[in-house]
Amino acid sequence: FALSKLFLCATHTHNAPVTLEGRYTLPDSGIMKPAAYVEFMIGRVGDAIVESWKKRAPGKVAWGLGHAVVACNRRATYADGTAAMYGATGTPEFRGIEGYEDHSLDALLFWDRNDRLVATAINVPCPAQEAEGGLALHADFWYPVRKTLRARHGKELAVLAWAGAGGDQTSRPMYAKKAHERMRKLRGLTGVEDVARRIVAGWEDVFECVRKEARADVVLRHLVREIALPHRKVTEAEVAEARAEAAKYATIPAQRWNYRWHQGVVERYEAQRAGTEEPQRMELHALRLGDVAIATNHFELFTEYGVRIKARSKTVLTLLVQLAGQDCGYLPTARAVKGGGYSAENFVVGAEG
Repeated sequence: FALSKLFLCATHTHNAPVTLEGRYTLPDSGIMKPAAYVEFMIGRVGDAIVESWKKRAPGKVAWGLGHAVVACNRRATYADGTAAMYGATGTPEFRGIEGYEDHSLDALLFWDRNDRLVATAINVPCPAQEAEGGLALHADFWYPVRKTLRARHGKELAVLAWAGAGGDQTSRPMYAKKAHERMRKLRGLTGVEDVARRIVAGWEDVFECVRKEARADVVLRHLVREIALPHRKVTEAEVAEARAEAAKYATIPAQRWNYRWHQGVVERYEAQRAGTEEPQRMELHALRLGDVAIATNHFELFTEYGVRIKARSKTVLTLLVQLAGQDCGYLPTARAVKGGGYSAENFVVGAEG
């Protein structure tokens, strides 16, 4: 097996263990440290890869486009031209939601030679951050999705969750929040369960439509390319603000993440000024599976880019997988950069990339 054709992607739940040393100030004892967790995780993932490869066998595949209202653009815009992630929408200054929302649900379904459904990949353009916090470790809305589909279609069903281009998206509503909350309570569901309900309904619709079209004779191609992307140039004003913010947080252990965030801007500026900054390299995977194209990227890619790629693609169905490989942060649109705010500031690659 060519290891270059192996990629790992994140659903971006905020309820997963920390994987980077030094990002947060952590207790000295009583917890699994990030480095230890990474070793544990790599072992489990590695074993799963080996087991999957050894168990490979002929099968059938079908694919389809469904819909599930999961993603909500989380950037509010205001009368003065600014924008804010999770910004207030109930104010006179609010002018609208900044960008696109993509409610497509793309699904791949796989059967073995005995026509037993064994796996599915579900592609939704939204990170898994309905819960977004707390002390519990869980897969956010993907856990009840897996639980429900396995109860209906077999406890061994593998459910692969792919986050599509959703760098500016959330599953939580930006307005009409009280109405959403009322309906959720009437259904007797938690937030993650309510999102999962919509995903499962969209998947089941696809399943019923395409199950009779499962085929074994499909083309499979997988290309890997390393591409070089231009860095965004840090301005004098930005580095001055970043230096001030980094200094403010430097001696506060609880604000370690904030310090690293702003110090990163300073370091990028200094490399830029010294001429030592290399282009941002990205490993791009492009796959063809019959009439389906699958393409990966390293970023939290704003949904507008996903819409552009899907619109220009010549395949029947195009699936995009973000945060696949090294985390390169947000890739905002030119419009978002003008509005500013978190997710459109301190990014590594911009619209030019």
